[in-house]
Amino acid sequence: EDEIQRLSTELCGFNELKAESKLLKQELEGYKTSLEEAEGMEDELVHENKRRKAEIERLTNELRTATSDSNWATEEVKRLHQTMELLQQMTKSSKLLESDVIDLKTQLDT
Repeated sequence: EDEIQRLSTELCGFNELKAESKLLKQELEGYKTSLEEAEGMEDELVHENKRRKAEIERLTNELRTATSDSNWATEEVKRLHQTMELLQQMTKSSKLLESDVIDLKTQLDT
């Protein structure tokens, strides 16, 4: 009878361990699912990060091109401004020469 009582107690302990083991397995499955979801999210984040890096690289290249174009345009405007100043000087000189020619002509006529 003591043996039966001992085995009965062990069986109860075994059943409790079995129930606890089942709960732990369920908890482990929950952790596995969470881990798989997290790994999936990580993959998505890595992909999104690569996409953003590519977009940043594209925009950086566009900015370099725009900066280069802007620098070229600035230099072209400077050259045009210098040309305009030269033309203005030439116009002034031409007017002075014309005035001098008129003066000389007037002097010759007198």
